[in-house]
Amino acid sequence: MRHAVVAIFLAALALAACSGSNDAAEAERDGVSASAPVNGTAATNGNGRVRPDQVLVDMFRWWNDAYNEDDGFTAENFARYYTEDAVMLINGNRRGTGPAELAAHFRNIKANSEEVEIMLPFLESFNSGDRTFTAHYVRSIRGGPEQWEHIMGYAVIRDGRIALINFVGVPADAP
Repeated sequence: MRHAVVAIFLAALALAACSGSNDAAEAERDGVSASAPVNGTAATNGNGRVRPDQVLVDMFRWWNDAYNEDDGFTAENFARYYTEDAVMLINGNRRGTGPAELAAHFRNIKANSEEVEIMLPFLESFNSGDRTFTAHYVRSIRGGPEQWEHIMGYAVIRDGRIALINFVGVPADAP
């Protein structure tokens, strides 16, 4: 099973790279992937460097809690986890840039769904430099039966916050 997940993960990353969208290339060119020193907002390893995997896990835990709060998705809350110029790409499409747009995007998702949960722990994850690659599920209910999505991709961490999320999602059966 693990090999199948890894194969799907790598195929999805290749698909995202070939999606024809220039958003990922634009985000990279705009300096989103640059490494930077730690600002103390995230867990660090023994060398004082940000642990990219922990930044993403902490944000997902917060996101799951914020979904259930009336005023959880605010620009101020997103700014705790995302840089001012953060870009979110899902299936090659830009969903928002910066905390204000991301907050508005997720308020819209909340308004059009009964439940959404990012499933933790990750199915698979690994770090490479300032990037965390992950495979995980999202469970949701949107005006009908429960739906599952298998999400794969990576986040770039800069100054202890997320500067880029580039994920590909496909419908999936419940795990």
